[in-house]
Amino acid sequence: GFLLIKPSTSLFYELQAIVQEGDWRGGKGWGGTGIGYFYGGPTIQGLVPYFFRAVRPGSMRILERCTYNNMADNPYFSDSGECRDKTPHKGCSDCRAWDLANVKGTHFTICQKPWNCVWHGK
Repeated sequence: GFLLIKPSTSLFYELQAIVQEGDWRGGKGWGGTGIGYFYGGPTIQGLVPYFFRAVRPGSMRILERCTYNNMADNPYFSDSGECRDKTPHKGCSDCRAWDLANVKGTHFTICQKPWNCVWHGK
């Protein structure tokens, strides 16, 4: 995963309190909400979605993934052509065609190493 945050002492203490309370339930996730029940769910990968969806909904902002977490991946499901990120009307960003001058961060998870990626002409 990728997380870009603006430091906040109060936010840190809220997250710390949730971890110290330890209300993560196997098969049910944080607070029994179903958020974070998956592999890695008891860690930051489940804690952050739980916090911003259940504890402080509306207090986060989702950034353009091709700018801040570019994986040079195909944004569409091969069977349906729908966007993987659930953007409506097949209007998702194709990070493979993103102008590199606009990329602030990359995430080598799809190809593992950039020299293993398939060239897409840009």
